[in-house]
Amino acid sequence: MDTLLVFSALNEKLEKQNTKREFYICGAAALIALRVITRATQDVDVLKPVIDDELKTAAKKVASTLQLKEGWLNNGPALLANELPRNWELRCSEVFRGTHLKVHSIGRKDLIYSKLYAAADRMDDVNDLVALKPNMSELEDARLWVLERDASEIWPKIVDECLAMVKKKLGYEK
Repeated sequence: MDTLLVFSALNEKLEKQNTKREFYICGAAALIALRVITRATQDVDVLKPVIDDELKTAAKKVASTLQLKEGWLNNGPALLANELPRNWELRCSEVFRGTHLKVHSIGRKDLIYSKLYAAADRMDDVNDLVALKPNMSELEDARLWVLERDASEIWPKIVDECLAMVKKKLGYEK
């Protein structure tokens, strides 16, 4: 997904609806918009606000025009907005500004944290985290934050195994 193309098309649809929107994204679409990764993604994860009916309508029209799957614009990770470290909104970067749409990406720290959190489940997220090139200090801070997200007995082992893989890919460990 070419995020610039998609956001431009969504801006056009919103303009035709005479509707202005601003939202905050995370995940692969954020990394693509920030030019950290080039891999494809099928969706744009919106942390906030909740996608309302007018935005859903515009997104459906974009999906039809650009042959995207329905639900390409979603609030799947919305709960993460309550989990991220305090003041995450202040660390965001604007990744698109149109006449009727403004899009922000969560900041580097929050991308590292959220990608480590997600990497425990999916290999794509490990590679995304590696693409961010976090240093050892950033990885340790992320580890501590991620460990607080789950109280299961096996969680620390999962997180540490994932982190070992990331460190190895980054050349920090052999």
